[in-house]
Amino acid sequence: MKLWSKEALSLGGIYCVLDTPFLFLQTPITEDIGLILFSIFIICMFLLYWSKFSLYIENQITKFPNISYYLISIGWIPYFVIIGIVCFIGIAAAFAWDEDTIEKVANIFNAICTWGVPISLGIAYLRTRIIK
Repeated sequence: MKLWSKEALSLGGIYCVLDTPFLFLQTPITEDIGLILFSIFIICMFLLYWSKFSLYIENQITKFPNISYYLISIGWIPYFVIIGIVCFIGIAAAFAWDEDTIEKVANIFNAICTWGVPISLGIAYLRTRIIK
């Protein structure tokens, strides 16, 4: 059994790149487009179990190595957000957090997402320059 981590991270990076412009425009139609993109992302996560889809993503990674490296570097964000929100809601409900604690945890979560993108892209940039 092969671990499809590069393919999954590349898929997450593609979702991030496609969804980012719609996050800045707060209109009902862009929210619907974002929801459609998220639904497609979830479906594609399950399609990774299908070998032809995984091989197609792997071929794209080998065909375009530089852009794939950057997509893989930011591909952790959607998975972090999904897992983080599920855990955040579950822990907040289980421990009956007050408003102040919820706000502090949400600020930490936001800081990780905000600072993680430039750090990930910076590391990817440095690695691509060092490898060459």
